[in-house]
Amino acid sequence: MLAPILTAQVFAFLLLFCRIGAGVMLSPGIGETYVSPTLRLAFALLVSLVMTPVLSRTLPAAPG
Repeated sequence: MLAPILTAQVFAFLLLFCRIGAGVMLSPGIGETYVSPTLRLAFALLVSLVMTPVLSRTLPAAPG
């Protein structure tokens, strides 16, 4: 009962994290070499956590 919901939420989070993480790594200012990789990772995780409930309805369904 809880497993399908949890699986869908984890899939949505990972999908958003991959997309947002790639954008953070390539963005000017944040993606520069003088910014710590740990800071960039934390920023991408934070943004992904905030955006997952908002965008989870618009993402594609998890594969079977």
